[in-house]
Amino acid sequence: MPNGKKRKRRKIATHKRKKRNRKNRHKKKNKNLIIFIKS
Repeated sequence: MPNGKKRKRRKIATHKRKKRNRKNRHKKKNKNLIIFIKS
Protein backbone atom coordinates (compact mmCIF):
# COMPACT_ATOMS: atom_id res chain seq x y z
CA MET A 1 0.00 0.00 0.00
CA PRO A 2 2.69 2.61 0.80
CA ASN A 3 4.19 2.00 -2.66
CA GLY A 4 0.84 2.78 -4.29
CA LYS A 5 0.58 6.06 -2.38
CA LYS A 6 4.08 7.08 -3.49
CA ARG A 7 3.27 6.26 -7.12
CA LYS A 8 0.09 8.37 -6.89
CA ARG A 9 2.05 11.39 -5.65
CA ARG A 10 4.51 11.03 -8.53
CA LYS A 11 1.63 10.82 -11.03
CA ILE A 12 0.20 14.12 -9.78
CA ALA A 13 3.63 15.78 -10.16
CA THR A 14 3.97 14.54 -13.75
CA HIS A 15 0.43 15.76 -14.52
CA LYS A 16 1.32 19.24 -13.24
CA ARG A 17 4.46 19.22 -15.40
CA LYS A 18 2.39 18.23 -18.47
CA LYS A 19 -0.06 21.05 -17.70
CA ARG A 20 2.83 23.54 -17.50
CA ASN A 21 4.21 22.24 -20.82
CA ARG A 22 0.79 22.71 -22.44
CA LYS A 23 0.65 26.33 -21.20
CA ASN A 24 4.15 26.98 -22.57
CA ARG A 25 3.14 25.52 -25.94
CA HIS A 26 0.19 27.95 -26.15
CA LYS A 27 2.48 30.86 -25.22
CA LYS A 28 4.83 29.96 -28.09
CA LYS A 29 1.89 29.79 -30.52
CA ASN A 30 0.70 33.25 -29.44
CA LYS A 31 4.21 34.69 -29.90
CA ASN A 32 4.38 33.25 -33.41
CA LEU A 33 0.98 34.76 -34.27
CA ILE A 34 2.13 38.19 -33.03
CA ILE A 35 5.26 37.93 -35.22
CA PHE A 36 3.11 37.06 -38.25
CA ILE A 37 0.80 40.03 -37.61
CA LYS A 38 3.78 42.42 -37.29
CA SER A 39 5.38 41.21 -40.57
